[in-house]
Amino acid sequence: MTDQKVLWIDDDPDVLDSALRLSRSQPWTLVAAKTAVEAKEILLRERFAVIIADQRLQAASGVDVLEFAKDKVPATSRILLTGKVETQVLEEAVNRGHVFRFIAKPWENEQVLVDISMAIEHHQLKMTQTSLLKEVSLQNRQMERLTSGLEQLVAERTLTAESSKEQVERQLAHVRELVRFIKDLSNLHSVDELMGLIRKELKAFHELRPPVLGYVASERKPLILYFQGKVVQERAARTAWPPCPVRPSS
Repeated sequence: MTDQKVLWIDDDPDVLDSALRLSRSQPWTLVAAKTAVEAKEILLRERFAVIIADQRLQAASGVDVLEFAKDKVPATSRILLTGKVETQVLEEAVNRGHVFRFIAKPWENEQVLVDISMAIEHHQLKMTQTSLLKEVSLQNRQMERLTSGLEQLVAERTLTAESSKEQVERQLAHVRELVRFIKDLSNLHSVDELMGLIRKELKAFHELRPPVLGYVASERKPLILYFQGKVVQERAARTAWPPCPVRPSS
């Protein structure tokens, strides 16, 4: 609390002298003001942990000063000093000035020191809360930016995944067509049926290169089917095919 300051406002010089003597051995600094105007000017250029204002001031009231302080420096703890306990004054102090404590004249020094100490702790707590709220607000903004970035990344990954999915689906469709083609081949009974199927599927499998199929005719002559352009051609194999199986020696 060594850097904490207390602003005491009273138009009675004797009261201010007593307050200054009271503060000499304390870990906080006391600043005195004699009028409400002077106090408001000080509040606009300096910061205080505690403000103590006498209710009866010239041209203003203590509640007026504390209300001004509430609006300009809301974290400052506010104490009203009064010689008479009036219900209306107490209500105004609470409703308008949001006072932290009341001090009655004549006061007891020990009690005033306790009240000021508690008011300083209250101020420190409010400052900590304000700092935490700012930090939370900053973290929330950072989290919003991070979330926005993650959402964009997810959207990009989703688009890439959808593109990859379409590519895989096209490949699978091609494989399914090839499997169907092979199944159709297994059901053929003549060369004419085979050539007809190849002509039908020629566009779907245009990347095939000759020769595409070798077979043995009924007279045991090896033949080769191949493409020439988009026409299916047939010729005799230049070598024996299929090779004769090797019989094991007895």
